[in-house]
Amino acid sequence: MKRHVQEPGVRKWSGNDLLELQGEGLTIADGFFSQYGNCVICGCQVKANSIAAGLVSIGGMVLPLQAVETVEVFPVYLVKGEEHVQREYADDVVRDIAVKYFAKVVQAKPEDGDYIEIPETGASTFFDKINAVWLTNILKQLGDLEKADKTLSEAIELLKQADTEAGKRITALEKKMPSYLDHIPTVNDDSYDIGVEVWTVDEYGNKTFWKCHDNTKGKAVWKRTGEGSGGGGSHSGAVYLTGQTNFTKASIIIKEGYLK
Repeated sequence: MKRHVQEPGVRKWSGNDLLELQGEGLTIADGFFSQYGNCVICGCQVKANSIAAGLVSIGGMVLPLQAVETVEVFPVYLVKGEEHVQREYADDVVRDIAVKYFAKVVQAKPEDGDYIEIPETGASTFFDKINAVWLTNILKQLGDLEKADKTLSEAIELLKQADTEAGKRITALEKKMPSYLDHIPTVNDDSYDIGVEVWTVDEYGNKTFWKCHDNTKGKAVWKRTGEGSGGGGSHSGAVYLTGQTNFTKASIIIKEGYLK
């Protein structure tokens, strides 16, 4: 926006400067209220058979309304009126120096152009329109939120299902990973899959690896890794045994073929 300044000295003002100064404020007011259509900004209350003075916005222009003392029949209509103020210029020619715009009351409903209807109960105001727009936007946002929430809920359920399946796979994988056992495996250690290995540590810190060859309930068969097989039972899939050189879990997952 253009803002006039005054430096030290005598500035020569022109008519255009004054029009610009006037236009800045009017542009703001007209532009702001025009986005809400034709409406009563303030005042214009209906009481008995009269209408109070006020401000309105009609056709994108803020207009004053003088009080109407008597209204014969409602509804009436506010439309834009104008009055030209003239004065003699320096060249002795009379021309317009201002145009007064205002709202006026007419009894007949306009067939075209902008207007505001004033019923006996009074017209809706600028704030009524704001509330209506606000409420419409809130309802729209709630509708969008409901749709988004439903989509989000469905996505969360899918994630939960995927997480459950992943948890099952991890649990099954962990069962196949070599793990520490605080005692030498016995016939009662039958909860392991065939081919799974465990290790024990004796009192001197020496590690011994054991492999499950049979997981029949109460008849589990465990032998030190490298010894022959035996026994029966069942296992949870194909088992591939290879030599073991590194006993960390990370290495076992990658290198031990029977874990796949």
